[in-house]
Amino acid sequence: MDMQTIEAFLFNEALLLDNKKFNDWFSLFTDDAYYWIPLRPEQTHAEKELSIIFDDTDMMKARIHWLNHPKNHAQASPSRTVHYVSNVLVENFDEEKQQYSVSTALQMTEYRNEKQTLYSGRCAYELRLEKNNLKIVSKRVDLINSESVLNSISIPL
Repeated sequence: MDMQTIEAFLFNEALLLDNKKFNDWFSLFTDDAYYWIPLRPEQTHAEKELSIIFDDTDMMKARIHWLNHPKNHAQASPSRTVHYVSNVLVENFDEEKQQYSVSTALQMTEYRNEKQTLYSGRCAYELRLEKNNLKIVSKRVDLINSESVLNSISIPL
């Protein structure tokens, strides 16, 4: 798999989120995947400490159900977002697992209720080749201000 293919996959993930295609976004994940936003950058275990978000696939399905629900109060005024993905770096490829370790810089701008909010951080992905397609095994988002008071994060980063 070449760098351009990996970048295109990550750019497509961002576009799916911006276009509110949450079911299509979820289809990018493996059955055993998780999505994690740790509370502190040095966290190593999501299960042993508090996190901003720690979703396995069941929790992701529930989150997407509510994002798509017409009576979702968190999205009564729908968010408009732009996800920026840059500085894509393939850090490792595990031949046995057919899995890439990839890091990126991320910025997501959200506009809702006449307010613009900016989220910035670094992402760490584990991407697995399954039937010649990339799938997300894990996505960790380390926000630069994770220990600050944050607005409700309703759209995935």
